Amino acid sequence: MPDIDGMYELLRSGDPVSITNQEEDKFVILFNLNENYDLVMVVGVDDTNPEIILRLITCYKQERSRRVR
Repeated sequence: MPDIDGMYELLRSGDPVSITNQEEDKFVILFNLNENYDLVMVVGVDDTNPEIILRLITCYKQERSRRVR
């Protein structure tokens, strides 16, 4: 599991395997950690024009086999 700097780097330049809209301003983003696990990040999005602010709500490691396709 990456530290907070690693999570920031994933959000900034990683390739997510899935992005799902959970609620109006909340998204679930999946990143491939390794062959067995994904990193699940739940983020809130605040659009305060001209900026977009992301809030990390939670993150956890999940078995890759549970990934919804």
